[in-house]
Amino acid sequence: MTASNIMVDKEYRDGLTSIADINLDGKLDVVVASARANNAGLVYAYSLDNTGNPKLIAKCYPPSPYDFIGIVSIGKVSNSIYPSLIFDRVNITYSYVYNGTGQFKLQWSLPNQDESGSLGVSLFDFDGDGRQEMVLRDSLHLRILAYNDTLPYVVDKAKCRSPTYAEYPIITGIDEQGSSRICTLCGDQDYRGPLTIFGPPDSLPWAPARPIWNQYAYNPLYINDDLTVPRVQKIRQLIRMADTITSWRNKPCWTRQETTKFLRRVCTEQYFVFAMMKAQKSIL
Repeated sequence: MTASNIMVDKEYRDGLTSIADINLDGKLDVVVASARANNAGLVYAYSLDNTGNPKLIAKCYPPSPYDFIGIVSIGKVSNSIYPSLIFDRVNITYSYVYNGTGQFKLQWSLPNQDESGSLGVSLFDFDGDGRQEMVLRDSLHLRILAYNDTLPYVVDKAKCRSPTYAEYPIITGIDEQGSSRICTLCGDQDYRGPLTIFGPPDSLPWAPARPIWNQYAYNPLYINDDLTVPRVQKIRQLIRMADTITSWRNKPCWTRQETTKFLRRVCTEQYFVFAMMKAQKSIL
């Protein structure tokens, strides 16, 4: 295949790339987040036609006076049939969605405390309701966000300081219980601190998670649970996402109305090192 690029507004716009089927036509699309100041930042999606030529699907210009943007996370967070495109700019998180036109539609925006404007947003369906929650660790807090089709809101948050730059929380199962955990760095006033693990209250477990997180653009089909590489790569756009995550997101564990506390600090790096030592022994 010959490498191709696409011009948007009569110029080539480099940026951070994500892959997903944005318009649900059964073909994977490329989503690019291109930073630029003075409200000229651009997020666009394109696909390759049958001849291998790139074709623009849709674009948007998320406003910001600053020349920073984070990678686009793509997932099911609303009642739309199309996946949402969630990303960070300086002190604000955006969500856009494809609506059948050449312009992505703004779903919502929510202020945050990220002066770098380059964070990633992690997605995971903690409560097993079919919608993914959004996890963002900005300069001051680790936040779990959700969207009720009208407004985005903070499900819960915990103090967790960071200078922030292009990082994002990792969500994985690191202990024998298999329940998902959020792994991120939490600093002190000087932004120095350990790797910190967050989990749910004991009485309200989160949905299970895989024991591995194999890449920043997470895809459960690339690496098996035993860390081997599949001999034949499955085609992601031909498999329903619900089918790919059945093994670690079964039935809903609980409903959010049962508690106002969604998040708690489980441990710091000492726990993580111990858990990883146990995992290594089981592999060997």
